[in-house]
Amino acid sequence: MQISISNIDVFISKINDYVIFIITFLKNIFNNIIAIRNVDFSLLNIPNSIGIILHFILSIFYILISITILYFMGSIFSIFKFIIKWTIYKPIKFLILLIYWFLLLLKYLFTPKSESKQPVETNNSNLDELKQLNKKISDLEYKLNLQKKQNIIKKSGFRYEKNKSNKKKIILILWGFLFVIAVTVLLSMLLLSLQSKQSQQSFNQPVEAKPIQSSAQQEQETYNAILKKIESEVNELTNIKEIVYHPDGKTIKHIKILDSTTKKEIKRIVYYDDGKTINWIKEYNPQTSLLIKNTVHDKQGKIKNIVKYNSLREYVFEEYNPQTGIKIGETYYNPDGTVKEVKTY
Repeated sequence: MQISISNIDVFISKINDYVIFIITFLKNIFNNIIAIRNVDFSLLNIPNSIGIILHFILSIFYILISITILYFMGSIFSIFKFIIKWTIYKPIKFLILLIYWFLLLLKYLFTPKSESKQPVETNNSNLDELKQLNKKISDLEYKLNLQKKQNIIKKSGFRYEKNKSNKKKIILILWGFLFVIAVTVLLSMLLLSLQSKQSQQSFNQPVEAKPIQSSAQQEQETYNAILKKIESEVNELTNIKEIVYHPDGKTIKHIKILDSTTKKEIKRIVYYDDGKTINWIKEYNPQTSLLIKNTVHDKQGKIKNIVKYNSLREYVFEEYNPQTGIKIGETYYNPDGTVKEVKTY
């Protein structure tokens, strides 16, 4: 009984591992596809943009391979059907036929034969003609059966070639359709990226007035918000969460969130002494482990300030009104810590 329970536990753990692997694989493909919106053709970000495009193309290629494998699973099932036919069905059929023939033989051996009758005398000339006629009839039947077999072979060969060509056409149509979709999505994302870069001001230029957003920009922001929500929900299912408590074992001290693929820390949430109110949240790059965002809260749970870092290690300090939660100022810093620009709202 214990052995069977342990086997069930091992089986369930393997299924869990397979499910985690499949979810992680789909998550990576999903992240690579939606990352195309971050393409930027500025001089400093060209290598990063090329990497994003390559990952997008590889994800589309993985999807095509998966669809092709699922399509050809029908051929694998036909092979199983052929094996079952010749290992189970045919032997049983032959065994039943042998028993039937054996019973017929017994019937023939043990059935009393009727008395022999006197042969009827016939004319030899008529007998010869009858033999020749029977021979011609048998020759014609043989030729007719041979012609039928040849016709069946030709039809089956034509049908097989036709099915084979149809499968190839369907696969080519699927590949072409998905390739067109991938190219269309890629071009649309690139156009949206170029339009957004042209409409927005650069990182180090002051903002004089808040521009009125067009309907296309609003739709893009809504689309990005939906993708971000889906991505966060997928991350909640796959990321690893570690909770650290105070010595009392009940009050939460901080929470570490690790990436399911790289096993590196991507977020840390630190609480005040009550274990409920957030003190600060630090977010890290899952590949380089560099700090990319630090959000500080007051004891009422409202945001005090946010510090954001870019790839050049320049950072901006955003200050918020603790009563209204509205941003009241921004201070831009160089990598060496010197002030680059100050904005007040």
